[in-house]
Amino acid sequence: MSCVGYLGPAGTFTHAAALELAAAAELVPMPQQSAALAALAAGEVDGVVLPIDNSVNGVVLPTLDALLATPGATIVGDVTVAVTFVALRRPGGVPAEVVVSHPHALAQCADYVRDLGLPVRTSSSTAEACRDLAPHEIALAAPICADLYDLEVLATAVEDHSGAGTQFVHVTSEDSAAGAGEVTLLAVLPERNEPGGLIRVLEPLHDLGVNLVNLVTRPVPASGGRYLFLLWADGLAPEQFVDYRARLAESGVRCSHLGGISGHVRHGGDAGSGVVPRRLGAGS
Repeated sequence: MSCVGYLGPAGTFTHAAALELAAAAELVPMPQQSAALAALAAGEVDGVVLPIDNSVNGVVLPTLDALLATPGATIVGDVTVAVTFVALRRPGGVPAEVVVSHPHALAQCADYVRDLGLPVRTSSSTAEACRDLAPHEIALAAPICADLYDLEVLATAVEDHSGAGTQFVHVTSEDSAAGAGEVTLLAVLPERNEPGGLIRVLEPLHDLGVNLVNLVTRPVPASGGRYLFLLWADGLAPEQFVDYRARLAESGVRCSHLGGISGHVRHGGDAGSGVVPRRLGAGS
C-alpha cells in the first residue's frame, strides 16, 4: 500500500481532498507544506496532498514556495473541495473570548468574526484549532470536525461567500512529463530584475497562442531584488513547452515544469461579475 501525506490533523479540508485523491493509500498527517515535501524528497511517503488555490483568497503561497524548494516534486492530479465553515465550541464552555482558526478560514469568515467582536488566534489548520480548542474559544472549521472532536455547533455556513472552493494537488516525485493537465504550472526565473523582464517571459506564450489564467510573483530570498514568476498556462502542449523553454533560454531565463492541473479553481454557485473591489468599481 502506498503512503500519502496530507496537512493534518484529521478533519482538515486537506484530509477530505486526500480521501478523494488517494483513497487506497495510507494517509499520514503532516504539520506543514515544507515538512510534507521534505518527507516526499526523502522517500518517506509516495506522495502528498496540499492546498494550492482558493476561489476567494487566491493561491496558497506556502505550498508554492515548498514546491519551488523541492526538485523533482511534480503535480500529477488535483481536486476542488467545496468549503463551508461552522462555528464550534467545547460543550458547556465558558463565554467566548477568542476566535481561532487557520488564517485563510478567518479571512473567509471575516464578517462573522467581525460581528462576534472578538480577537482572533491563528492555528496551523482548521482541525488543529478544534483539537486544541480551549473552553473560552470558538473554532471555525469543517463540519466534520464537530463529531471528530466532540464539539458543539454554534452556527453553520459562517463563510462570507457561499460556493467557495479550495483546489488541492497530489504531488509525487514522478517525472514532470507525468504532470500533464489542462493547465500547466511553470516557474520562470529571469537572470535579473530589469525593465521588460516580464514581457520577455510572456511574449513567447503569446506567440504560441497560449493563454494565462494566473500569474504570481515571488521574491528570490537573499537575492538583492530578483523575482521569479509562477505561470498557470492554459492548454500548453508538451511540444509547446519545449519550444517555450528553448526561447527563454536564449535570453538567459530558466524555466521549470511543476506539473499540471485539470483547470483553474472557480467559485461555485451562480456565475456573475463577482464582488469588484471598490477601488476598481464603476466611477472610481
